[in-house]
Amino acid sequence: MLTCVLVADRLLGLVRAGMLGALVVVWVAGAGRASAQTQTANLAMGLGGGFARGAGYGLLEGKRSPIFMEAAVRTYLDEEPAVVVGGALRFELEQAIGLAIVPRAELRRQGSVLELRPGIGVPIFVSPKIMIGPEVSLSARMGPRRGVGVFGMASLAGFFLGGDVPHGSTVMMMNLQLGVDFQL
Repeated sequence: MLTCVLVADRLLGLVRAGMLGALVVVWVAGAGRASAQTQTANLAMGLGGGFARGAGYGLLEGKRSPIFMEAAVRTYLDEEPAVVVGGALRFELEQAIGLAIVPRAELRRQGSVLELRPGIGVPIFVSPKIMIGPEVSLSARMGPRRGVGVFGMASLAGFFLGGDVPHGSTVMMMNLQLGVDFQL
């Protein structure tokens, strides 16, 4: 039991370190040159799922996390690299239906075929019970700079606050998401 708590503490430390690193990257990228810029919006819809681990839930071996649907809105200025800010509504579709609000910041890097967006977020589950923690993610998008594209996102979240998290514990979720988006 103590070993599992130590592992969860170590994973939470890694998530915190990753979030700090991503914040530094976003801050450094945001200090770029000034020029004529165009505001762009991105609307996305994805479906995902993954695995969860945590003490107190019988998750020590791990189990499948609920399948979820996420609707996201992002905005950024057309410059390279672009700091993307936005948020999402995440609906868990299994077990006790869950709802989370996910504020998120990403760093957008446009390649010739693929757009990469490493990011940080804070999923705040408000239903059925409150659960809060940091999340790091990496998205890859294929499609034109404007119009419809497809994306995949991998994320790792560590929840350590809320009524749905056992006292003195951390619930870890590793999820994959696939979807479509539209860049205006």
